Amino acid sequence: MEDLTGRRFDRLLVVGYMGHDRHGHDRWLCHCDCGNRRYITIGSRLKGGQSKRIGCGCLITEDRFPRIDITGRRFGRLVAVRYERGKWICRCDCGALTTAMVTSLRKGLKKSCGCLIHDSGQKKMSDLAGLRFDRLTALRRVNNPRDRNVKWLCACDCGNETIVYGFELRRGRVKSCGCLRAEKNRRYS
Repeated sequence: MEDLTGRRFDRLLVVGYMGHDRHGHDRWLCHCDCGNRRYITIGSRLKGGQSKRIGCGCLITEDRFPRIDITGRRFGRLVAVRYERGKWICRCDCGALTTAMVTSLRKGLKKSCGCLIHDSGQKKMSDLAGLRFDRLTALRRVNNPRDRNVKWLCACDCGNETIVYGFELRRGRVKSCGCLRAEKNRRYS
């Protein structure tokens, strides 16, 4: 048996011998230029150069969906820097590097390294002060170090104060301190 370790077949670099498959063919661990690692049976067809294009399967995908060069293009806070291992390496405006699929970037599903979610979450939390949610007006943030969700001290139109989660206010789940429900119950009884 010929040792193929270190040899290159188009996109595949043979890393090491992995034994025989169930049919008795030699299996080799190969690293593809796209970043995938595969166990591949390399026969005389490959060694003889009969196949011009060899990869882990990524060539089929690339033939159907050719890679678009987006180097230098901006997507939200991200700028595409280089293509590596099937993904784009992007630099965020905050300075961090992150990886993203081109479809996620083009559809707007990935706009930052994650800092955008954090920043927009902080903005939403600070924006609630003074806003009105049905019968409640958010007064100030109430911090509880053990609770990850932000709570707000709210004044109700009836004069009572209550503490409510910010996401419940934004989604319209809580509309009063409880007086609205009490009024509805009195009407129906």
